[in-house]
Amino acid sequence: MAHSFCFFAAEIKTVIMRGYIEIFYDLPHLEAFLEAGGAQCNLQALKNEIDDFLIEAVLHHIEEKKFVIMGTLTDYLENKELFEGSRDLFRRMPTISSDIFFDTDASDLLECSDYLTEKEQPALLDWKKSGKHGEQKLFRTTADVLFAKEKESENQADDESKPLVFLDFDGVLNTERHFAELKGKGLPFKDKYGPLFDPEAVKNLKKIIDVTSAQIVASSSWRYMGLEDLQRMWHDRGLPGKIVSITPLHTDDDKLLETDLSQLDEITADMFCSGRGNEIKAYFEEVLSVDAAMQRYVILDDLKDVLPEQEDHFIRIDPIVGITEKDAERAIEILNC
Repeated sequence: MAHSFCFFAAEIKTVIMRGYIEIFYDLPHLEAFLEAGGAQCNLQALKNEIDDFLIEAVLHHIEEKKFVIMGTLTDYLENKELFEGSRDLFRRMPTISSDIFFDTDASDLLECSDYLTEKEQPALLDWKKSGKHGEQKLFRTTADVLFAKEKESENQADDESKPLVFLDFDGVLNTERHFAELKGKGLPFKDKYGPLFDPEAVKNLKKIIDVTSAQIVASSSWRYMGLEDLQRMWHDRGLPGKIVSITPLHTDDDKLLETDLSQLDEITADMFCSGRGNEIKAYFEEVLSVDAAMQRYVILDDLKDVLPEQEDHFIRIDPIVGITEKDAERAIEILNC
């Protein structure tokens, strides 16, 4: 991508105890900024100075202290006289113009740089005219930037009606088999989001998505994380498809707690206890405002917690192994009807 201003960037590669990592920092349009500020400096010398500093900072703060590295770099630039007048100049520099990224894929780093340069260019041009500082950037890793870019692309996409997969997680993607395997080998079995998903179950979910182009509605208790955090987990873990929404909470839960189920006939009790089934029904009625009978959808859950009219759309998953190839084929058949 061609830019109207030159910008200043560096990529640092270093080997540390936890493996290989690439660090990329980008000060978009730095040359224009320095020129506008009347600075007289050698850009290559400045680049070399920051490179040396970042390598030292990375060795001290990798890998959980990414915000610390950025803050330390800012302090460094604002408090060390790298050239005449540099401290004052960097103290006035718009915060929108500095970012630092971490990744193991150089192409991701360059994609992020191009994306942010395009996004930030209007603000930087406005700074040059007005002298006003930009807003503090929230991006600090390539994952942050790529997730934002993906979300922006989704928002611009056509709102096409697609089949839906109402997806539970525990016992469907997060399986007893995989947990036992990881624990038996002494390997981590969870990340910051929660238990790790079984790769075999994920592969079979991917088959459903690839064949039907279905979108995912999270019906799992994990939806208490909130839609954006679930979407971020999906992105960070590289999971198939897209979570487009979550089912609403069942509005009759309080009534259920006050009811003696032994006094209800079997059919009424089953319907009353179908919290997830009612939540899916509410999703069609309250969120989509459509007739469920006219929709293509499938429910994947390890518990039979559906309403009678949802039976033909329901596949009960074995929590030991999660989604199997047979389950995937059945789901595709339901969605393609």
